[in-house]
Formats: sequence, C-alpha cells, structure tokens
Amino acid sequence: MRFAVVFIAIALCLLTVTPTNAEPGSLSGPSSRKSWDETLLIVRGHLGLGTPIGFIGASGELSAVRYLAVQLGVGSNGEGPQLSLMGYGRLPLGSDTALTAGVGASRGAYRHRSNWLDADHSDDRIWDAAIFVNGELGFEVLTTRGFSIRASAGLGRLVNPGSVSECTNGGDPTPCSSGQRAYTVPYIGAALGYAFSL
Repeated sequence: MRFAVVFIAIALCLLTVTPTNAEPGSLSGPSSRKSWDETLLIVRGHLGLGTPIGFIGASGELSAVRYLAVQLGVGSNGEGPQLSLMGYGRLPLGSDTALTAGVGASRGAYRHRSNWLDADHSDDRIWDAAIFVNGELGFEVLTTRGFSIRASAGLGRLVNPGSVSECTNGGDPTPCSSGQRAYTVPYIGAALGYAFSL
C-alpha cells in the first residue's frame, strides 16, 4: 500500500509541474518535446492488482507510430515471475492524452482461491505456468518532457486450465479433478515511466 501511495504522489507531481506550453528556447522547447508522432521507447514501472505483469513490475514499450505500440513486461504476482507481451492501439484525445486498448498474452505462476477471506476453507488451484489472454482499456498521458503515465483496467482469461500443477483444500494437498474450469480474472493497474526518442 505504501508503494502505491508513493507511486500516485509522484504521478500527480509530474502532471502538476510539467508545463503544457513551453517557451521558445527552453529545455522543453520544440527540439526536445516528446510526441507520439516520433518513434519512442517508453520504460515504465507498474503497480496493480491481477495485471498481466503482476502486482509490481517493469516494461519496455516501443511506440513506432502514433496509433500503435508493443510492450514487453516482467514482474511478480506474489506466486512467481510473470512475463507479458501486449499490443496497444492509441486514440489521441489531444497532444498529450489518449485512450488506449490493449490485447496480448501473459505467462506465469497463478493461484486461484475459492475463498480469499478464509484460507483454511479455501479450495486452491495452482499453476506453475498459467497462460492468460488479456484485454484492457486505459487512459494515457505523455508530457512534453517525456514522462508517461497510463491507468488501465481489463480482463484476463486462463487458456490452459488443464495444466494445473497442484490442488489444495484448506492448505492440504488434494487430488485435482480431471476437468478444470477456465477462470476470467479482472485487473486494474497504473504505470509511470519515461519516453526516450529513437
């Protein structure tokens, strides 16, 4: 929780102190402005709940054209490492704000709990290498100085339910049933980073 508060505070500070209209000849003048019209490599840190990158992680995103980007991310969800590959479409609302839509896939350890409030009465299903197909919508800001902020929410769909590695009941091992259902997991996240011109 403390990391989330610090993350949000930094994001708000960047939006507040970054000018939208730069004076000619200043450091954020036309020659150094960042824009989706140029090729950018955006490096971000991530926080979220259930996101393709996990609870915390980092990503590199290549934005080759104004309307499209590809992102590779790594992180952890508390069960193990996560790897994510996402493609994004971008609909600019102005020079520095846009709506985004993302689709992609992620792979990593995953635990499904039937009861998050009482672990002693929870039927858990554990995957060492769960594969999810993900879709999300988001809002993105790119300041003239190159700081990038994105907030998003989406859904992930487990596509390999049959590869479950372990099943437990109240923490005790139990045989896994032959047919495992495919879970759909909602997620929400935020990312803060910097855009480098290529």
